[in-house]
Amino acid sequence: MVHLRDVTLPLAAIAGERALASAANFRYPDFREVIRLMANGKINAAPMLMHVLPLEQAPEAFAIARDKAESGAVKVVLRP
Repeated sequence: MVHLRDVTLPLAAIAGERALASAANFRYPDFREVIRLMANGKINAAPMLMHVLPLEQAPEAFAIARDKAESGAVKVVLRP
């Protein structure tokens, strides 16, 4: 669940020239639609799951995700 709320920043912390950037991999309203399309077989996410590892291999999974240029990883999944 996504919680949106106002954030108060002290003026001294942002005085002068600053840039603030925020990013997300999806827009929340789209998430339900994507899940529905996947459930109906309209989207096949399997090709994106190039690396699926057991939880015991978490350090290796994080290394794969960190070194995407070398590993070619798009998504790295840990399974319990």
